[in-house]
Amino acid sequence: MATQYYFLISSLPLLRFGAVPFLSSSRFLELVAEHEGEELAASLSEVSLLPGDSARFPAESFWYAMETYIRNYLLRARCRKPAQIDKWKRQDRDLDRDVFPGVDHQLHKALGAANPLERERMIDELRWDILDEALLGQTLLGETFSVNALVVYRIRLLLAEKWQGHSLEKGRQIVAELVEKAQEEARQTRLRVSS
Repeated sequence: MATQYYFLISSLPLLRFGAVPFLSSSRFLELVAEHEGEELAASLSEVSLLPGDSARFPAESFWYAMETYIRNYLLRARCRKPAQIDKWKRQDRDLDRDVFPGVDHQLHKALGAANPLERERMIDELRWDILDEALLGQTLLGETFSVNALVVYRIRLLLAEKWQGHSLEKGRQIVAELVEKAQEEARQTRLRVSS
């Protein structure tokens, strides 16, 4: 039986999609280091939202495979030219040959969202829910408090932190900066043309 992290996992605050987490990623990694050692904390710090080439844990491997599948699905939906798809498609570990009707349906639904922010929110909510599948097999094996639970917690924490950076005020500021930059470039172009 794999090592179980009963105390650490049971002491972590609950994470909910769309809610501000009570714990930062850095604090989470500090807690892991304090309770279970620097080596495990260092391994968990390498878990990323982006699919990696190698995974150290089964839940991480599952996440990278599903995230690759999602990214390839979005690529196929957005690209019109097969050459572009082939150029940007990620190595998919044979997942494109499998059928994920629930995932495909949810991704198709998200692509029809009213705006890009809503589309991204729907896709991230799907990602959040998919992480339950990474733990399901472990739970059936009696490893509810295994390292895979820590991996899923880390990924969910990263997703929650990603959404903390979104705000209406920040969006307005970015748009204002882009408009100002475009106006300045247009003014410079007019000056060059008139000279």
